[in-house]
Amino acid sequence: MPFIYNSTPTSGPQAGGTVVTVNGANFVNITTVKFGGVVASFTVVNANQLTATAPAYAVTGLVDISVTSTYGTATLHGAFTYT
Repeated sequence: MPFIYNSTPTSGPQAGGTVVTVNGANFVNITTVKFGGVVASFTVVNANQLTATAPAYAVTGLVDISVTSTYGTATLHGAFTYT
């Protein structure tokens, strides 16, 4: 099961496009990365890090980042703020 420890940067524009580095563990067989439930494009760097591009989001405010693999889903609550 994947785990998320932190992400950086922690905010970006509502229009999306911010490249976010997500640090954690067990980033193996990752199938989906989501910001507030919206699917993001991503690249797995290694088993402990991936980069994801924040998608456009309908409203401003805090959202969760979730990482899903074939082994389960990890969620970092309030990890990113759309401005």
